[in-house]
Amino acid sequence: MYAVDLSQRPFKLWTHLPAGITHEEYKSAAAAELKEILTKLRQETADYQAQALLLATGAASIMLGVPGEKDFFGHGVSVCAVCDAAFYKDKTVYVVGGGDSAMEDATALSKFTDKVTIVHRRESFKASKIMQDRVLANPHIKVLWNSQITAILGEEQKVKKIKIEIEGKSQELPADGVFLAIGHRPNTAFLAEELLLDEHGYIVTRGQVSAASLALTKESQAAGLTPYLTMTSVEGVFAAGDVTDPRYKQAIVSAGMGAAAALDIEKWLEKQPK
Repeated sequence: MYAVDLSQRPFKLWTHLPAGITHEEYKSAAAAELKEILTKLRQETADYQAQALLLATGAASIMLGVPGEKDFFGHGVSVCAVCDAAFYKDKTVYVVGGGDSAMEDATALSKFTDKVTIVHRRESFKASKIMQDRVLANPHIKVLWNSQITAILGEEQKVKKIKIEIEGKSQELPADGVFLAIGHRPNTAFLAEELLLDEHGYIVTRGQVSAASLALTKESQAAGLTPYLTMTSVEGVFAAGDVTDPRYKQAIVSAGMGAAAALDIEKWLEKQPK
């Protein structure tokens, strides 16, 4: 889905792009360019109309953009230590990042190997103090400060080395795995002017524990509306999965959210005028 119009029901959905615009151009468009594409697209006939809508567009992991990253993705490059840590028993692994996610990934990996290194481009972490203290006290984890990976090297679909810049000096180090923990970007750029997003671009629903979500729920109650927990700021539009979830990012959590949203939609539609 490339564009929506949520201003009134039935909602309008576009699943094609304007002539001359490719999917890659759409994905890489800057904010101003994307706005132009969406404006042009909404002048065309919508592909679908809907009385209710469930948004489950997910969130994409932020990548380094270095040589070898795409080549070895799934073959030594990963964005989920919780998923893949067991495959790296006694291996040499690197975690890229400095936030809570990087601390969690490094801790998860340290249960399987004592050769875990965090690569961080600054001289201090931005993670919470309790997470930092836990990592820095772990004998299986070391930290390379003021460092950044510039290339991932390997052969036969296996990571063998990383090229890394430490304090401005380039060198190569042996590696079996590289885990990227530098954040996620929710796939909501096309929704920016359609419904309420948080400061990171995640969709705000009425069941989240956040100031924005609590305000939404309070408004619903004041208007005498049933507080459907998966509903967004737009009546009849629901959301589930990673696009609403800046924390867990697990398939089983998303599946549960999807089931809850489906039940909310069913109950909400039953109450609508025929």
